[in-house]
Amino acid sequence: MKHTQKFQRSALMAAVLAASAVGAQAQSAASNVRMYGVLDVGVSTFSRSATVDKRLTKMNTDTNSSSIWGITGSEDLGGGLAAQFGLEAGLDPKSGGATGGAATGAQTPIANVLWRRGSWVGLKSNSWGSLRLGRDYTTHILAQLVNGTGMPDVAINSSTANLMVAQGIGNDFWNSNMIRYTSPSFAGFDVGVQYILGEQPGDSSAGRGIGGVVNYTYAPFKVALSYTKNNGVNDPTLGALGNHANDDVHYWILTGSYDVGKYRLAFLYDKVSNKNKIPYGWLDSKAWLIGGNYAFTPELRVGLQYSEINASDDAVAGTPYKKKSKYAVITAHYSLSKRTYLFSTFGHADNGIAPIQPLWGGSQGGQQAVKGDSINGFVVGMVHRF
Repeated sequence: MKHTQKFQRSALMAAVLAASAVGAQAQSAASNVRMYGVLDVGVSTFSRSATVDKRLTKMNTDTNSSSIWGITGSEDLGGGLAAQFGLEAGLDPKSGGATGGAATGAQTPIANVLWRRGSWVGLKSNSWGSLRLGRDYTTHILAQLVNGTGMPDVAINSSTANLMVAQGIGNDFWNSNMIRYTSPSFAGFDVGVQYILGEQPGDSSAGRGIGGVVNYTYAPFKVALSYTKNNGVNDPTLGALGNHANDDVHYWILTGSYDVGKYRLAFLYDKVSNKNKIPYGWLDSKAWLIGGNYAFTPELRVGLQYSEINASDDAVAGTPYKKKSKYAVITAHYSLSKRTYLFSTFGHADNGIAPIQPLWGGSQGGQQAVKGDSINGFVVGMVHRF
């Protein structure tokens, strides 16, 4: 009898453990949460700083890709439908601090934002695409994923992003209060649209933003065209709509690439229209970029790019600066694994009214951006993704 009871208890315990294991497996299959991040750090030297015409040596972060950490997840709801969420924050590896400052965009900046780079929730369907609500990447940053030097890790910082910042678009990489839809791919095409709520009492257009992007892929070609319009754009230093609640800035970005494995070519053209002269750094201008890279070995790739920003006559009226700024970059990446590589990058900026940094500099990004001067920057460092 005792043996029978002992056997029954053992069988019951085994059944409970088996049921728990099955339940855990089912839950794991239905839900997925992942933490990820990038650390980009190097030692750099610049021919001058923004305030003093003397050489500056410093620890440089985010030369290639922004240092970040984030959490993303999904839950299978059945029938090809899934719930999704994303949280993403910037970090400064050289000090351990957060980066990014206030959350900027079409609305009034908010200080001390942890999830500045993304805090959204949404639904995704295999048949109709995805819908996200919250703070997210804007559609124009998605078009930049065809980067100037064409490096495989989409290292846009010391490339297209530097141009965007010099033109003022860098204040619009993310936006709060966003509704964003992304379509599934059809015959090589996919579309993304965004609508940003201004949240201004009595005036729904003040602080509002709209935008969209069309991507087309026909291997080895890839092309993206995006458009963005922001009403009542904010000065990150003023933090208020003030007298510019219904002024607007709008811009187009066209990018493309040709990728055949060992080598890759890429281009960008953009136009920023700011006829109202909002004093917020949005420069009425045009820019173009051409670049590419070549894989000398499976581990070693070398990339080159050249770009220019041409400001409008009105933008330079009354200033001592020339209309044209020029920017050149050469970079080499040596892969140690799929997630880790060493790099060296040289950047040269010959600036007019648009202040381009020779290298993206993370938390000290604007320190080497000087109007009307030529600046060199060189960095050697390492990138690790997890």
